[in-house]
Amino acid sequence: MEKKYRLQFDFTEERVERLDDLKVKTEASNRAEVIKRALHFYGLVVDRAVSGESFNLSNDLLIAICGVSSNKKN
Repeated sequence: MEKKYRLQFDFTEERVERLDDLKVKTEASNRAEVIKRALHFYGLVVDRAVSGESFNLSNDLLIAICGVSSNKKN
């Protein structure tokens, strides 16, 4: 089993509200899932930028990474 670490973050009220909004919009099970998805997405963008590759956001990619479609009405 992979070792897990517990982390603590300090967020402003505005950021917590944004986190909760993203949780609802992406149907994430909890705030941690939103942060994990965001970290995964950010990692992909940074890796592409560092390697000089372009990055295109297709609807399929948005669904795979974020669990939400750009065509979905929120």
